[in-house]
Amino acid sequence: MTYERELITDTNLPVIKKKTLTDYIFSGSEGKVYALDSNLACKIFKFYNPNVNLNNKFIKIELLAKYNDPSFTFPIGLVTLDGIFKTGYYMRRIITHPVVKSFAYLRHVPNLDILFDILIKACDALDRAHDRGIIVGDIKWGNILIDTSLNPIFIDTDNYAFANFGFDVRPNVTYRLEEIFEEEFSYYDNDQFLLAYMVMRELFSYHGITFMDTMTSFEKAMDYINIDNSSKDELKAIFSNEHDKPSIGPILKRVKNRDKFINVPSNASFNLLF
Repeated sequence: MTYERELITDTNLPVIKKKTLTDYIFSGSEGKVYALDSNLACKIFKFYNPNVNLNNKFIKIELLAKYNDPSFTFPIGLVTLDGIFKTGYYMRRIITHPVVKSFAYLRHVPNLDILFDILIKACDALDRAHDRGIIVGDIKWGNILIDTSLNPIFIDTDNYAFANFGFDVRPNVTYRLEEIFEEEFSYYDNDQFLLAYMVMRELFSYHGITFMDTMTSFEKAMDYINIDNSSKDELKAIFSNEHDKPSIGPILKRVKNRDKFINVPSNASFNLLF
């Protein structure tokens, strides 16, 4: 079986031509990421992946490269390893914080104010993407890096859905709301839910948190949140089966006393499923 590869012609993007790549960073389902230098990294696609139409992928990359946002590693240009065919794209390289490398390490953030600031920046970034009609989809701990200045950076942007392009490989987490409430939701709603879930998991300090959630457990969690009633109603909407969910970012910005926002008594006997 053969798979189509697109010639390096017919592109408006700059092209970096390499013979080999040796500074390996990590692998994903679609390819491998390498460092090009201290400022740039590239993603080289697997050309034997039957689930990905690479011609469509490169059309999408051409469009995504029009976007420039400090919180996203959008494509900048193309990479070729043979000088003839497109093999991948390059992007800004993110040097991660030595301790808080990604959302998976947020428990190491030194204080609550810094944690709030990181979470709010991530929410603002997702809102900007949505305003552009971009769906992130694969919102998970390892896909939001934290740079040396403690800024959250969304990666794996080439798999985003927007315009007439869907996900090249649909992430499992895009089914999360459907699994919990057993009905269909928009990708926008699922994005808002996923990031809000991660935000609240951090702010609740991992009190028995799991993805095996129910509406009852979400409602129970609201008993331990101190915020004005209007904001709490918005928060409830995010964690319910309501559609057209709001962003949790503006809610976090309205928190006046961050130390008192979440108050779980030390003798609480419940297993909080957030």
